[in-house]
Amino acid sequence: MYSTIRMPFYGFLWIVAIIVLAETADRIHFTNSVLHYYDNIIVALLTTAILTVLWAPIALFMAASKHARLRYEMIPLLILWIMWLVETAIATNKWPARRFVCPAFASRQCNILFSSIAFSWIAFGLTSFLILFVLMEHAAKRATKRAMEGRPSGGFGHQVENKTATGTTPATGAGEGRTAGPNTGPVTDSAAV
Repeated sequence: MYSTIRMPFYGFLWIVAIIVLAETADRIHFTNSVLHYYDNIIVALLTTAILTVLWAPIALFMAASKHARLRYEMIPLLILWIMWLVETAIATNKWPARRFVCPAFASRQCNILFSSIAFSWIAFGLTSFLILFVLMEHAAKRATKRAMEGRPSGGFGHQVENKTATGTTPATGAGEGRTAGPNTGPVTDSAAV
């Protein structure tokens, strides 16, 4: 159902992670060789990009599989989502606008820095959509399974049948040969008259 939607998203996530990996590696090389230091947050973004590059193909095959379990796809996805969110927010807070960073560095390094932050936000957005699609797939599979078993899905708008509602209890005299209905007066036997 939603696995056909997830597969291109995993492909896009892998491409974005490759871009972030290349840009953060270039940034670390520049700061290490020219400025003789490196930014810890850039190393963290590099680590998250490497983990995403390694995990996305595995998740792509899991999305294509009919027998994939929710937790095997969702737990790593949530961990990567948290990593992308925290690290990108810290990097955005550290370098909030171009005018604060660009005069200190060469134009190329400024562009690489802000491009890596932008692609990190894109990776965070893609993982957010993937979490949504995984949950939708799980809900659809669960509803289909319950329907195949003959049980109600239990979703929103589900109404539980009330067994004690008016009209479901046996009528007075039921099973005694009497007719049930609005006429509740004494029953006369026509054969006895």
